[in-house]
Amino acid sequence: MLSLAVSIEKYELEAERNKLIESNAQNELKLVEKENDILTDLKTSNPETILDHDDLIDKLYNTKEEANRIKKDQETAREREEKIKIERNK
Repeated sequence: MLSLAVSIEKYELEAERNKLIESNAQNELKLVEKENDILTDLKTSNPETILDHDDLIDKLYNTKEEANRIKKDQETAREREEKIKIERNK
């Protein structure tokens, strides 16, 4: 009975760990897509009027905000992964 409970708990820990890894990968992909989008916009913008493009400035600001949120999420995920690692090794 105890071994069944332990195997279920370990499975749940492994599932949570896999979910964290998947979430981190999705967040990284989002950032890469946003960065590429911004680079494309910068490349196609007229250098003389680039500061007049409010949509580009908004996009830069929003991407910065999302990058900060993702960074916090990844720090939390790393901490949780460490706890899961410790629990798995018990």
